[in-house]
Amino acid sequence: MIDFDLETTPLQIKTNSTLGSKDLLMVNFYDILDNLTGYFAVNFTKSPEYKIGKCGEFTKFPKNLPLGLNRDRVWNITKADQFGITVHCNNKTVLNVTLSDDVCTEYSGN
Repeated sequence: MIDFDLETTPLQIKTNSTLGSKDLLMVNFYDILDNLTGYFAVNFTKSPEYKIGKCGEFTKFPKNLPLGLNRDRVWNITKADQFGITVHCNNKTVLNVTLSDDVCTEYSGN
């Protein structure tokens, strides 16, 4: 586990996975007591997919990832307002989600 404050600084991760490899990028989020509070995952299928915590199934990105000939991708994950995340891939915004009961329907109580 890496102690990191997403509240103040975007998380940057470099990957070199090939599309279709089914490699998995997984970032877990923990509270101050080290309790798992959620996660963000990217599945490198032929058409890359993402998943946030218990917010449904893996889903194709709403915007195409910058692919090019180079497999290297730099991901920036930023906390966007109190209940959301923004994801950039090679400096291109590929996801901007505000989490809500409508988006994350699999949590108990929804």
